[in-house]
Amino acid sequence: PGAVGGPVFLGRTERPLVAVLDRVNKISDNIAAENLLKILGAETAGPPGSAKTGLRAVAAYLGGAGIDSGSTILADGSGVSWYNAVTPGDITMVLTDQYRRQGTFGRFLASLPVAGMDGTLKNRHASTDVRGRISAKTGTITGVSTLSGYAFTYSGELLAFSMMFNHYPGDTDGLRAVQDSVMAEILRLRADPPADK
Repeated sequence: PGAVGGPVFLGRTERPLVAVLDRVNKISDNIAAENLLKILGAETAGPPGSAKTGLRAVAAYLGGAGIDSGSTILADGSGVSWYNAVTPGDITMVLTDQYRRQGTFGRFLASLPVAGMDGTLKNRHASTDVRGRISAKTGTITGVSTLSGYAFTYSGELLAFSMMFNHYPGDTDGLRAVQDSVMAEILRLRADPPADK
């Protein structure tokens, strides 16, 4: 009761980063994604974390992954802002970079929804042979549906992919049906053999 002369610390809740990553990727928790961006800002630029410092850190990572900063526009941590702009090629480069980070790749891969099994892909391909072979993050806002991740092909290869549908005036269920068809086809692909030197 009474006036408070400044900020008052009321308590603290902590979760391991892997638990937050699961919430962000498996169930697509946008609030967790926004908070993760601010935590990234605090870790890289010092507290308090902010979206601005978090976005700077993400931009630095993308540059390190070989992505041209002029090809992306980053506005938030969850991807729900209409101001965000990335290409499927950029996302595929991120997925490839994550694969190369073998120390953390397994945990990153485990955080992604698995077709027919869990997260936002639980009800997609649940009764087909695609089940369990696609690990990917979904993205949906009005008129937009995306799917990006990894496919474990029938030939035993791991392929990165990204599909983005924008400015669609109809129901996004039709876009998901197209994505599901493409997922089934991706599994039949084989990577090009390495060129002879």
